[in-house]
Amino acid sequence: MTATKMRNKPVSLKIGNISMVLSETENNNYDFTPPVSCNAFLSDEHKSPDILCTFTGEKILVNKGDKVLTNNKSGFFPYKVTSSDKAYVWEVQNQKNQSIIICEISKNWNVWKVNTNNEYTKFTDCFYDLGNIFACAALQQNMLMLHCAVIEWNGKGIVICGKSGDGKTTQARLWRDLENALIINGDRGLCGKENEQWFAYGSPWFGSSGEYVNRRVPISCIAFLQKSHYNRVVPVSFFNGVKALIPRTFAPIWSSDLTSKAIDLCEQMVNDIPVFSMECTPTADAVVTLKNILCKL
Repeated sequence: MTATKMRNKPVSLKIGNISMVLSETENNNYDFTPPVSCNAFLSDEHKSPDILCTFTGEKILVNKGDKVLTNNKSGFFPYKVTSSDKAYVWEVQNQKNQSIIICEISKNWNVWKVNTNNEYTKFTDCFYDLGNIFACAALQQNMLMLHCAVIEWNGKGIVICGKSGDGKTTQARLWRDLENALIINGDRGLCGKENEQWFAYGSPWFGSSGEYVNRRVPISCIAFLQKSHYNRVVPVSFFNGVKALIPRTFAPIWSSDLTSKAIDLCEQMVNDIPVFSMECTPTADAVVTLKNILCKL
């Protein structure tokens, strides 16, 4: 399958309830082709998108007087965010401190202007970082991006949370192989509330899992994984549920407004959705243990 070409033609996406248009200016020399994963989220909604992302050859400048909100040097691609009166600037660097992406973002997160460095930029890296910016913008739409796997089984949505390496994708694939469950996303879940019901949605960002579809499912439970030599699923309190969910959110700690919104959404989710601690092994018994709980909900 070939990816959608964007040259001289905007690409419209619908991710959850959020409409997004990718476009480029005539002076953009970087031929950005959205990843194949975007094809599943193509949309006919071109007018008045929630997010307008434009790729441009125009330089984006950071003024000396701009406030540095964060300068994160950890991870494979360090990034820095600065703020002026009118916009944020999100700059991503490689390991040699060379800027590979600079994105100017309006204060309400709905207009992005991306300048890419042709020499060091790969479209996969660029789109990955747009996913991190998208997670911040989603909070403005009262939607929460979680580091989790999302599966659908018998019409029930299961959100499996855990740190990298805890086995989220492993458990999701066990459910797929043993119970014919559908993996909606193996690494990220976009969550939102519609008419008093919480839903999880697919997204084109899926980490290293390779698992994604464009689908929504009502959330029946949230399970926090813990590797163990046995299988046990127990409910957790509201306080412990919120405490466990907050670190799994993609929320910028440098923005008090967005962090507060993320915490509020976490509290709503834990209040409305059954939350469990899942001590488990990478075996069929783990699936059976959680399935017995789900059947009682």
